Amino acid sequence: MKVLLTGATSSQVAVKRGTNTFAGLINKALTDGGHDVTWIEPSVSLSKDYLDEFDSVIVGLAPPTSTAAHRIYGALSVAQYAYELGTLKIMLDAPNPKRVWAGIRAIYNKPQDLAKDFYYKRREYQKAIQNESLERLILSIETLYTKEWPVTVFPAFPWMSFPSVSTEIPMTSAGNLVGLNLDSDLLQHSHEVVPVSSDYWVADFLNTAWTKMTEKTISFRVDPVRQSKWEKDSETYERVRGAVGCLISTHHKGTPWWSVSLSQALSCGVPVCTDWRLSSMLGPEWSHLPHAIEDMNQYDRASLALSQKQSYQSSIMDWQKSVEFACNSLLRK
Repeated sequence: MKVLLTGATSSQVAVKRGTNTFAGLINKALTDGGHDVTWIEPSVSLSKDYLDEFDSVIVGLAPPTSTAAHRIYGALSVAQYAYELGTLKIMLDAPNPKRVWAGIRAIYNKPQDLAKDFYYKRREYQKAIQNESLERLILSIETLYTKEWPVTVFPAFPWMSFPSVSTEIPMTSAGNLVGLNLDSDLLQHSHEVVPVSSDYWVADFLNTAWTKMTEKTISFRVDPVRQSKWEKDSETYERVRGAVGCLISTHHKGTPWWSVSLSQALSCGVPVCTDWRLSSMLGPEWSHLPHAIEDMNQYDRASLALSQKQSYQSSIMDWQKSVEFACNSLLRK
């Protein structure tokens, strides 16, 4: 089958090479499943006739009000056409999906803001403010705000559930929400595990309430997993490999959200800490508090990371089953 994959942010389109993203894992799963995937930047110039060539159109969304949604005009245009064709699938890949809904609601209530001067640096701004294009974009916002969403995929940890999304986006439904965990691809690639004595942690998000609270309970400094959005995974792995452990944050009201950093850490032999009340469902190795891991020597930490990796892999599908599940979810009518 022919699939188009696109989105509103840089992490959702094929512009970041050498970096693992949820969209990239979806692309790999569908490709490994034997399907023809076109992974491109969205555009308001993509016609309905062109989009009709695809059996499924997957569009990554972001808050239309966000400064990071540089490609939102193209994404909304493609989403509206695909909705009319009956081929639209929605992808959410960032924490706090309520922000997507809040942005949609804000523009629905004040549609003229979609084209205000503040957004002039967005891609295709000049095309988007043309009457015909702008009408379609506003219609797309109306569709998203008033119509039940089609199949909506989000990245999931084993300890996540549908309420992570359904309670924050009213137009989703349990029948159409699909949590995908594609980490088996990341974990099947081996990285050299060299136990090291270290004096720092890495964290996927530095500014969340959970990370800031956790920092107060540990002695070592906390560095970001990634120094910049332009950094390649090869550089990230070097930083993670030298850490005491990896902090995986929870978000709004303590809700979890998938992070590629978890698999990166485990594949390097570095233990992971998140909210133990959630992760402990996998076993006692997921109940360790950060300060206790600091007190371990490097060999005990490497042993803990191995135990975590084994139980985590046991809790998710292997790659072949992940591919089948992703294809069945994203290609269904």
